[in-house]
Amino acid sequence: MSHAFLLDVAFTAASAFPTVPHARNRARIQESVVSTCIALNEDLLAVRCIEKMEGWRRGLATANYAYRLAQRGEREKARHYLGLVVDLLVPLGAVTEEDTGSQTWQKERILARIAGAYTLLGEPEQAARHGQGLGEAEVGVLLAARAGAASGAELDSHILLVEQLFANGSFDQARSALAICAELFDRLRDDPERAAKLGVTMRAGWTRVPLFVRIEGLADMARRAADRQDFVKTLELVAEAEGLADQGAWTAQDGIAMGAKLAGLRHAAGDPVRARELLDREVAAYATRRGEINDIDRCDVVLALAEAFHLAGHESEALRHYRTALEESLTNPNSRPRAEDLAAICCSMARCNVEPDEALRARLVQVCDGLGNPW
Repeated sequence: MSHAFLLDVAFTAASAFPTVPHARNRARIQESVVSTCIALNEDLLAVRCIEKMEGWRRGLATANYAYRLAQRGEREKARHYLGLVVDLLVPLGAVTEEDTGSQTWQKERILARIAGAYTLLGEPEQAARHGQGLGEAEVGVLLAARAGAASGAELDSHILLVEQLFANGSFDQARSALAICAELFDRLRDDPERAAKLGVTMRAGWTRVPLFVRIEGLADMARRAADRQDFVKTLELVAEAEGLADQGAWTAQDGIAMGAKLAGLRHAAGDPVRARELLDREVAAYATRRGEINDIDRCDVVLALAEAFHLAGHESEALRHYRTALEESLTNPNSRPRAEDLAAICCSMARCNVEPDEALRARLVQVCDGLGNPW
C-alpha cells in the first residue's frame, strides 16, 4: 500500500502547531513522523519532511536517515547525509529553540547517531571522532551499533561489556546494556553457546532494572525472533515477559497497553487461540477501566489494541480500534493533544500497513483540518 496519504496527514498535523509557544512539541512530533518514514524506507517522504523542519531536531532526523542508509548498505548516500548533519550541528554550539543555555544532550544525541552510522559503514576513526565524550544517556546508540557490526572473538568483549554496564547500576547504562543484548541476540542466532552466555549475563545483571524495562527488552528480542521465524524462541521470550508483567502493579493505561502488545507477539509466536483470549481480556479491561485513564492518554492505549489486533491478523478489529482511537483523541478540546494523537494514529496505521477505508480517510482529514485554537 501507499503510505503517502497517512504520513502526509501526520506531518500536516505536526506542522499545524504554532511555532510560538509550541516549537518544542511541533519539532518533536515532526521528528516522530520522519522516523516512521525512515522505518518504512519512504525516502522521498522522509527527505521532504526533513527539509520543512527547523531547529536541532532537523539535525537529529537527518542523522537518523543517514543511520538507516548505513544499515541498508547505501554507503555514498549515507556519507552525503552525514555531511549535511555535520553542517547542521554548527548552530548547536550555543542555543536551541528549547532553551536559552547550552544544551549538550541535544548535540550528543545527534553525534551518537553519526558515530553509529560510521560504525555501520566500517569507518572506526570517524565513529570514534564523533562518539568521543558521549554521555551515558546517548552512548547506547553507538554501543548497539558496534555490537551489531561485531564478529568472531569481538562478540565475547561485547558480552563482557553488557555485564559491566549492568554492574555500574545506572538506569541509562542498563538501557544501553539491553540495546546491546538485542543486537547480540540477532548476531548469535547460530551460536548457541554464546547466546546462552548472553542470556545468563543479561538475567543476572538486570535485577535492579525496573520491570517495564526488562519487558521492553524481552519484547524487542521476541519481535526479532518472530521476524526470522524462530517461533519457539519467540514464544519462550513472550512467556517470560508475561511472567514479569504478572509481577507488576500497573496503572490501567500501562497494564492494558502492555497486555495488548504481548498478546500480539504471542500470536506472532504461533499461539493464535491464547492470543485472542488475551486480546479480548484487554478490550474488556479498557471498557471497564476507561474512566481511570486520563483523556489525553486514552488514544495511546487504544492504539496498542489496534496494533495488536493487526499483528494477530484481525484487520476489521484493528480498523475498529483505529476509529475508536481517533474519537478518543477528540475528547480533549485542545488541539495540542489532538494533533499529537492524530500524528500517532496515522503513523501507526502506516507502520502496520493498515489501509483506512473512505470514511476513515475523510474523518482523518476532517480532524486535521479542524486543528486550531485553543492549543
